[in-house]
Amino acid sequence: CQLITTAGTMIKTDFPSKWPQFINQIHTCLSTDNIDACESALLIFYTLVQHYEYKKTEDRGPIDEVMLVVLPLLHQRFMQLFTHNDSDQSALIQKQILKIFHAYTQVCFS
Repeated sequence: CQLITTAGTMIKTDFPSKWPQFINQIHTCLSTDNIDACESALLIFYTLVQHYEYKKTEDRGPIDEVMLVVLPLLHQRFMQLFTHNDSDQSALIQKQILKIFHAYTQVCFS
């Protein structure tokens, strides 16, 4: 909870101008086999998508650039968990990936 709140504040104030390495850090966490790091990265990434959900179309450029890099990785992670892992934590991660996808779809439609 504290991690998400802190990351949300940093996203609102520092991303992308003062925190350009954010995408690389998220990509690294999502690429690892550490399930806890992946789950934390997804929660933070969801915060990023939510931040851009109600922005004007012209202010959404950074999220589109980020999603070009992260969406294929999210798809890969989702399919990996969907076919090979039946744990509760796997289900929660899959749910978080779907929430990110849904929120980004909302960003694109508004």
